[in-house]
Parts: sequence; C-alpha cells; structure tokens
Amino acid sequence: MGMLLYDLKQAVVDAIASLVLIHHANKSDDQVGGESVSGHSSIVGAANSIFTVHYLKDKKGFLQKDSDKSRIVREARSGAGLDVVARFSPIGLTTEEVEASP
Repeated sequence: MGMLLYDLKQAVVDAIASLVLIHHANKSDDQVGGESVSGHSSIVGAANSIFTVHYLKDKKGFLQKDSDKSRIVREARSGAGLDVVARFSPIGLTTEEVEASP
C-alpha cells in the first residue's frame, strides 16, 4: 500500500498537479486529525496535508450528529495547523469559532 501511494504521489508532483484523496475515518470518536484515519499508516505518511471532519459532542459527551456544526482539523508537514468549528449552511461554509492548533 505504501509504495503505491508514494508512486502516485510522485506522478502527481511530476505533473505539477494536486491530488485529493478522500478516505473514511476509524470508528473512534476520541481521535482527530491523522490519528482518526482508518487503514494503513502510509495513507497519513504520504500526505502533505490532512483535513478531517468530526462531529461535535454535547455536554454529556454524546456526538451531535444532527448539528449543522462540525469540527475541521488540518495537520500538515509545513504551515500552521487548523482547528475550527464550522457551520454548514445552504449559503456555504462559515467558521464560528477558531482555535489555534498546537
């Protein structure tokens, strides 16, 4: 799996292009970012940036699956990380709370 991803990544770099890979997360609701990615570790290892989207939790710790708000986390090899709570609406995506990620 790792060699395939790195070969694909090299072909994209050679073509001066960008690659977006959409992949599912694991079932844990306590992990964010690269930790939450399911499958082989080379998926995270080959990426320059990873964006993950997570449900928010209520005060009792239950996932708010019906909420129009989600947590978006970005981890990257370079540049600042991102950890925001965004509201999805018919007119687009708006951020409502912003936290600096460590």
